[in-house]
Amino acid sequence: MTHGWRRWVRIWRRTPEADVDAEVRFHLEARVEELVAAGQPPDSARARALEEFGDLAAVRTELVSIDRRIAGQRRRADWWEGAWLDLRHVMRGLRRSPGFTVMVAATLALGIGANAVVFSLLDRLFLQPPAGVAHMDALRRLRFTVSNPRRPKPFTRGVFNYPEVRSVSEAAPAGTSVMAYVDDNVHLGSEPGTSVVTAAYVVGDYFAVLGVHPAAGRFFAPDEQRPSGLTPLAVIGYRFWQTHFAGRRDVLGDSLQIGAHWFTVIGVAPDGFTGLELGAAELWLPFNTMEGWASWSGRKADWYENPNTFSLNVVARLSGSTTGPAFAASATNALASQITQRGSTGIASVASLNGAPGEEFHEAEFSISRRLGGVAIIILIIACANVTNLLLIRALSRRRETAVRLALGVSRRRLALQFVLEAMIVAAIGGLAALLLTWWAGSALRHVLLPSVSWSGAAINTRVLLFAIAVTLVSGVAAGLVPALQGSHPRLTDALKSGVREGRITRSRTRTALLVLQAALSVVLLAGAGLFVRSLQSVEAIDLGYDANRLVFASAAPVEDDTAQVRQIAVALPDVAAQLEHAPGVERVALASRAPMSGFSIMQVFTPGQDSALTGGPFGMPTFDVVSPGYFATVGVRLDAGRGFTTADRTGAEQVAVVNRTMANLFWPGGRAVGNCIMLEKADTPCRRIVGIVSDAHVGEVIEAPSPAYYLPLAQAPPGWERAGVIVLRTRPDVAEAVRATATRQMAGAFGFRVVPRVRGMSASLAREYHKWQLGATLFSVAGALALLVAAVGIYSTIAFIVGQRRHEIGVRIALGAQSAHVARVVITQGLRVVAAGVVLGVVAALAMGKLVASLLYGVSPHDPLVLGAVAVVLILVAVTACLVPAWRAARVDPMETLRAE
Repeated sequence: MTHGWRRWVRIWRRTPEADVDAEVRFHLEARVEELVAAGQPPDSARARALEEFGDLAAVRTELVSIDRRIAGQRRRADWWEGAWLDLRHVMRGLRRSPGFTVMVAATLALGIGANAVVFSLLDRLFLQPPAGVAHMDALRRLRFTVSNPRRPKPFTRGVFNYPEVRSVSEAAPAGTSVMAYVDDNVHLGSEPGTSVVTAAYVVGDYFAVLGVHPAAGRFFAPDEQRPSGLTPLAVIGYRFWQTHFAGRRDVLGDSLQIGAHWFTVIGVAPDGFTGLELGAAELWLPFNTMEGWASWSGRKADWYENPNTFSLNVVARLSGSTTGPAFAASATNALASQITQRGSTGIASVASLNGAPGEEFHEAEFSISRRLGGVAIIILIIACANVTNLLLIRALSRRRETAVRLALGVSRRRLALQFVLEAMIVAAIGGLAALLLTWWAGSALRHVLLPSVSWSGAAINTRVLLFAIAVTLVSGVAAGLVPALQGSHPRLTDALKSGVREGRITRSRTRTALLVLQAALSVVLLAGAGLFVRSLQSVEAIDLGYDANRLVFASAAPVEDDTAQVRQIAVALPDVAAQLEHAPGVERVALASRAPMSGFSIMQVFTPGQDSALTGGPFGMPTFDVVSPGYFATVGVRLDAGRGFTTADRTGAEQVAVVNRTMANLFWPGGRAVGNCIMLEKADTPCRRIVGIVSDAHVGEVIEAPSPAYYLPLAQAPPGWERAGVIVLRTRPDVAEAVRATATRQMAGAFGFRVVPRVRGMSASLAREYHKWQLGATLFSVAGALALLVAAVGIYSTIAFIVGQRRHEIGVRIALGAQSAHVARVVITQGLRVVAAGVVLGVVAALAMGKLVASLLYGVSPHDPLVLGAVAVVLILVAVTACLVPAWRAARVDPMETLRAE
């Protein structure tokens, strides 16, 4: 019988059943022998012995159970003892190499921390349901996709006007409840500088649809939410109750001032409920109180019937028998007639409350946040590849020790588990460091990515903690698997007789593949960073048509919504502008109907002999502004032909207009615009002569197609536009903030009634437009830098290990006449070959993945050769730098010392 078969037979004989059978047989035979010796016949003796033993099967079963329990306890004790010994052995090894331990743990901390930080962000945006909402699976948001022949492609909107909400609610299937809401910022009190909070204006049974119950008081009754009339009632949030009313139980019936008006508190929302938007609502008010307080002055409150006011989010709670598609079909039918009147067709759809509400307002930021998840995974892969390489190098450097332990009887399985345990320990250390990184960087990333979102709670919660633990476990196992497989299977004979004198090291395809992977993924991240940086440069280089860094806009609104006060402000603005003209740092002052790039107005335009209105541009027809003389020089718009407005363009004089270059080329090609005329609103109105052509200036956004536009003098404005709405100040760039403060004080003190000054610089207004490109450039640059750092550590560690293992060979080469420069060149070349392969693969991957970020770029192709070439050069330079120290050490090897050493 072979040794293997004898071993299996021996194991089989040692089973609890076999041991119990042998023991029972021994005792039975011993008793039989005793009875036979006492004079009983053998058959009688055996029968009596069996009778004395009782139920032999039951005894055997009980004994087997006892043996199994004891064997299990022994195995568990042996396992825990072995695990404790392995843990002590691994910990001793890590303590002997503190630099290695810190390097590996820090590398994993970067990868795990990056994923935990991004998960904390995505969890809040896309995974966490709104707090306090009951039976959320029955709630649906309404979306509407509209197609129009005048638009290049359909667009989906999530907001509706009040007539649409009413139609959808009336047409909803039986048992389905529909409500709508819109969040807006409101001032507490009427004094300048008062705090601003978010209020949700609600339509329908808002709280009942969401399944929310009051913590105190009550919510709005159905007749208190009617669109007509006014309902000065308020429901306050739980946090607002604690901070503004000290949590008083008698808060019900108290008055709360919002703007210049007073509301009666009727209820308190439950703790944790902050509405459905990402910005936490602290107040809930009836929708009929939203109309800019125009209703309070006694004017007819019919603003909600305006079909062009799209602001309401619609949410429905489906009944048990109603499905989402059925509700969407009813909404499609209800909205069909309204959109058909505007020449459009559409179809409604529904979406879960899960996901980021209000996404249409943060589209670019949400796109970047989703892509950050992929970036974080890439960083984790690079970190795991680097740690795997480091642990593999460590395992190979200990191959003699491993061989000795194998020769002494330690199993390969136990050795492999020790390698995995080592990886798990450093991963656990890295995971703890990653939690600190998440706690610090998570809050920073939240406010950098989406500063307008209300981020309640810390960056680390139970879900983030569990996610970090899972990533840590996966990273530890992934990083330790390859070293365990390779390190626990050395060739015993070669390993036991090997030494420094041998001076050779086996080439490792695994190490090379891991280095190539790190380099390739680093190229992908660096390419993304380069593309966003180029996009930011392209966007910032766009000529908006204005001297944006020199412009400050000043306006004011009365605290009381009084039409007379609004007129007084408009009449007094020229006097305030004249005073500000002499303020320090102010170079020019002009008046306009609105600030540049803060909206636009459209009026039908006709030319002589043409019955149809002029059309063209992204807005359907030319836009216009009403401005004072000197406006063009103030904002930096160039005069290309003719003249601008002067004080002679007043009431009673010839009516004039100025057009921009796009409008001139579109309707009067060949330079024939000056001298022609246009009619406004109707084809039979008096003709306005075009006296000048100015350069194009952007109307609403940083990135937009050129559009036709014209300007009218303030003194000859159409009815309703006779008064300016904003003062435009041209300043020196270095004093814009000082001028803003001066204008704020001047506006606050210029009127005999209380006003809210609104003074802002154009650069600050444009910051939102530039934000997504700045954000992408910053985040991808940080990710690329982290990847580059980790890759550099991996290259350095691998080359340094190879040089250390080849010291004997290098010493022999130098002794035989090799030059130090040649030795250093060989070492550097070895590292560059690996990195070059990684660069090639990385460029191919970057080209393939370019379409994932193409929609977030501007003015640069995702396959930009300049970016890819620069990334390749940077990575190669980093590789050369990482190889310099090992190369320097190799070149300084002392051949005599090396040849004498074992």
